[in-house]
Amino acid sequence: MCPSVVLRSGKPVLAIGGAGGMKIPNALFDTLREYLIRNKSIEQAVRSARLHSTGTLEVSIEAAWPQMEADYLKELGFKLKTAESTARISAVSFNPRSGECQASMR
Repeated sequence: MCPSVVLRSGKPVLAIGGAGGMKIPNALFDTLREYLIRNKSIEQAVRSARLHSTGTLEVSIEAAWPQMEADYLKELGFKLKTAESTARISAVSFNPRSGECQASMR
């Protein structure tokens, strides 16, 4: 579900999608943030800790979520709970310069 293609200079560099119902958008966002903004490899990005929210103050975080960020969310008034279940993300990255492809799923 939610298949997406990321383009750089009009060329595809990433194909990504997920399974997991309502948890897909949050998991995709977390993975894209790690890959595009924090410059992690696609494998590192897919394996990074995830957060899930449906727009309320109740937020689920994986146990590996950074403690400093969790504390900040609590200060803002969010009610955090640790959850193990998240969407399954599948992604393939492509480097147009080197021709290298990498894939990851979690």
